[in-house]
Amino acid sequence: QGNALKVWHLSAGGAPTLVDSLITAGIGTVSDVEVSSDGAWLVFSAENGGSAGLHLYSLADPAHPAFIANYAVSTGLHTATFGYIGGKRYIFAAKNPASPALMIFEIDPVAPSPIALVTTVPVPANYGHHDTFVRDGLAFVCAWNTGVRIYDVGDGVAGGTPLAPQLISTFATSGGEVHNAWWFHNPVTNQKKY
Repeated sequence: QGNALKVWHLSAGGAPTLVDSLITAGIGTVSDVEVSSDGAWLVFSAENGGSAGLHLYSLADPAHPAFIANYAVSTGLHTATFGYIGGKRYIFAAKNPASPALMIFEIDPVAPSPIALVTTVPVPANYGHHDTFVRDGLAFVCAWNTGVRIYDVGDGVAGGTPLAPQLISTFATSGGEVHNAWWFHNPVTNQKKY
C-alpha cells in the first residue's frame, strides 16, 4: 500500500531489525521522512487518500514514534524538510499539482495546533515542485522544468521571512527536470559556496 512508516533498529554491526510499523489509514504513499536535528520529532509527507498531507510524531521513544498531529492537504505533499529560523521550527513542503506550491508550516508540538500553516507560495505549474533544501535562511525550491528557485526566508538579503518568502533568483537548467539541490560550504575556508 505504501501507507507504512517502518522503524528499524541497527545493531552495533549495522544489521537492521524491524521494531515498529506505523500504518496510517487513508494514505496511499508515505513519500518523505525526516527527523528534527535535535532528534525529538519525526515528520513525514503523504500523498493520495483522505489523510494526505503532513504528519508529526514524537520521538520520546525512538523505537515507537507517538502520533502528535497531522495537517491535511487534499492533493498531498511530495516532500517535507525541517528548517530553523529565528529560534522557531518550520517545515518546508512541496504541494502536489494541480496547484503546486511551497507550503511553510510552523511546528510547535506543545501549541494547541502543533502544525500551523504560515504561508503558501505558488510554484509555476511546469510539472511543479519536487525537493526543497533550507540553509542559513535561504530556501532552494527545485521546481523541475522551471529550475531552482531561491527564496529569502530569513537570511536578510531580500527581507524575506517564513511568513513572507521573497524570491531572489531562478536558475533554469538545460533540459529542466531539477529534482534536488544542496548548498555546500567549503569546510576548510568556508569562503566558497557551491
